[in-house]
Amino acid sequence: MFRTKRNSDKSIRFKARLVIKGYKQQIFGETFAPVARLTSIRLVVALAILTRWEIHHLDVCTAFLNPPLEDIVYMEMPEGIEWLKPTLVLEPHDSILRFNKALYRLKEAPRLWYQHIDRFLGSIGLRKSDNDPNFYFTGELSLFLVLYVDDILLLSKSTLLIQEVKAKLSGNYKMNDLGLVKQFLGLEVTSSVDSLFLHQRHFIQTVLNRCGMTGCNGVSTPLEIKRLVPTTPECDKGNQAEYQSILGSLMYLAIGTRPDISYAVGMLSKFSVNPSAVHLAAVKGLLRYIKGTMHLGLHYCSDSTQEITGFCDSDFAGDLQDSKSTSGYVFTLAGASISWKSKKQSLVAL
Repeated sequence: MFRTKRNSDKSIRFKARLVIKGYKQQIFGETFAPVARLTSIRLVVALAILTRWEIHHLDVCTAFLNPPLEDIVYMEMPEGIEWLKPTLVLEPHDSILRFNKALYRLKEAPRLWYQHIDRFLGSIGLRKSDNDPNFYFTGELSLFLVLYVDDILLLSKSTLLIQEVKAKLSGNYKMNDLGLVKQFLGLEVTSSVDSLFLHQRHFIQTVLNRCGMTGCNGVSTPLEIKRLVPTTPECDKGNQAEYQSILGSLMYLAIGTRPDISYAVGMLSKFSVNPSAVHLAAVKGLLRYIKGTMHLGLHYCSDSTQEITGFCDSDFAGDLQDSKSTSGYVFTLAGASISWKSKKQSLVAL
């Protein structure tokens, strides 16, 4: 319920986390809350570079504590509450609390927060995109806003307009103004006057450290074993938990800044339920490729073409088990990819 935090002046203060045992909640309403698509984030970044717009980053403090709670939700008095007021004597009927506002770990909290800030953004003149419910813009297209839970990107050519929107947000919510964007959702941003480099080097290093592969040698191809087959009884079993952990980290790389590993991640994902030692070696081989290509990322340039270019292709009956083909596409803008996918087709091609 509580944690300690050390200030810059070395004094210690106590601050409530306001986290409840949401896993024990039995009755709750709608919980789904949309988040911005990474494609939308990369698109506005590319547009910002082409038009030389500034990209600012804001963070909402304790976002889930803002929206009021309309449903009736009760909670037992948490353990240790007497520490706040040692003389407090609780009667039996005082041991149950009713929420007036949302708290962290309450199942409805993400949905309530999205509805709350969505109404506020509409009240200050921002319109919501029909294609992405977390992408907002002004009627004159002079400012874009991307929302991802409590992280906000503001993009505009006018610094004054950005400051005006910041002031309105700060007047309604407690905000951290992080200035020009440097990191967003684990995506690192290195920018200059006419270009921007989007990468995940720190995330890659974290994954390699966790897997004990910081000293491994890099390889030049993402998937050296081209024909992987399902695990059979005579195969040596692989560590399922380790396999799924590595694969989950690689998935975030594949959808974030590394389209070059999309096919390999999709191929290896088919064996996550029952991996063999061969599959585990293949996923670690993909880690070795990542180690050797940590410098790669998405480089957007202002002097590149302002047209969106798309490429699409597929193999034929590439899957040996069901003879289904794999399709892939990539769209580029400002000299780098903004959207891509590698997916096995649902039907057998004739």
